Amino acid sequence: MYETVLRFADQLSALTITIIIFVIAALLFEKLRPADKNIPFFHRETKFEIMTAYMMVMIFWPLGKFAFDFLLLETLTHNFIHDTGLAVIGTWPAWLRFVTCLVALDLLIYAHHRFAHVFLWPFHAVHHDAKKVNWSTSWRFHPAEILLMIFDMAILLWIGFPADSILYAAFVVNIASNFNHFNTDLKWKGVMKYILVSPHFHRWHHALDQKATDSNMCFVFPFIDLIFGTYYCPDEKPEEFGIFHKEMPDFFFSKWLYAFKWEGEQIRQLFSRHKK
Repeated sequence: MYETVLRFADQLSALTITIIIFVIAALLFEKLRPADKNIPFFHRETKFEIMTAYMMVMIFWPLGKFAFDFLLLETLTHNFIHDTGLAVIGTWPAWLRFVTCLVALDLLIYAHHRFAHVFLWPFHAVHHDAKKVNWSTSWRFHPAEILLMIFDMAILLWIGFPADSILYAAFVVNIASNFNHFNTDLKWKGVMKYILVSPHFHRWHHALDQKATDSNMCFVFPFIDLIFGTYYCPDEKPEEFGIFHKEMPDFFFSKWLYAFKWEGEQIRQLFSRHKK
């Protein structure tokens, strides 16, 4: 019991230090070169977004990982596909394993992101409901999306990527996700804008603009969007953020509950159309 408490305290401290580091970095970028000067650094929903980060890391992610380890880990790591993939990938240099794993993870994120925009939109809309996109928006999402994140890493494990490569790739993706939500006027020029995601690129993903709907799904490599026809990144800045057609509750945790109701409505509508 004592060791469990100490481990929990260590995780809490590590998360707090991580948030402080990102706050300092965001403060520099958002104050020195803001994309929108009208978005305050701390706004009405910032405290709920930070609270979500703590709940995800300290509660929902451990629960999801426990369920994964208990139900799927043995199956995923003891089969022909995993053994064959690991035998091949394990012979690659560490840098090649990492780069390949990072590209593969971003491809999986792209796929699940597109899936969420179509079939799980009520849950993903919690993230897109942000009217003020800045440093804390990256921690604003529904707990149900934890399942998609675990699924991505499960696929990588299944096809034979070593656990350390997956963890390093996930670490880079998390940094990129946080950085790309910064309210900073930063975009790449030339061919670089197709190689690495910028905050400007991702702000268009959040834009309340019909032309930008369902665009810019990747987290790290924009060429993935370019390949699949979802790249949209004009030079001008988006003017508004949010979601079309729906008003979610103001209270943050009410948004989580409302997502289940909204998803249920969509499923009922789908079945009613099939019956006609």
